[in-house]
Amino acid sequence: MGRWARVLTGGVLLLAHVTTACTSWRVVPVSPQEVMAREHPGSIQVREQGGARYVLGDPRLAGDSLTGYVRGEERRIPMATVDSLAVRKFNVFKTVGLIVLVPAVVVGTIAIIMCSGDTGRGCVGT
Repeated sequence: MGRWARVLTGGVLLLAHVTTACTSWRVVPVSPQEVMAREHPGSIQVREQGGARYVLGDPRLAGDSLTGYVRGEERRIPMATVDSLAVRKFNVFKTVGLIVLVPAVVVGTIAIIMCSGDTGRGCVGT
């Protein structure tokens, strides 16, 4: 694999990581039927009354149950046992943290490492 192909691959992987990190699960205050009709989410987080949590991929309503895939296996969760639903929403704070704070920390760390052998002349030209 050539140098540019590795750089491009690394950039795509980093971008994929950053875009998923800019979201977080948010509990929705409406019924599962409304969520499915309005948002058509690709995945939902379901919390049952007993406290168990599942992330259902490709969720859909099937009679009185939520149906979807958990780790590749189909699962049906009766609506009567559903305590809450959460969907992924964009998170401004995570986005700012990843785009601004993380690079600032990296640059600051590199500057500290580069200047750690400084003899009092300043970091420029050492």
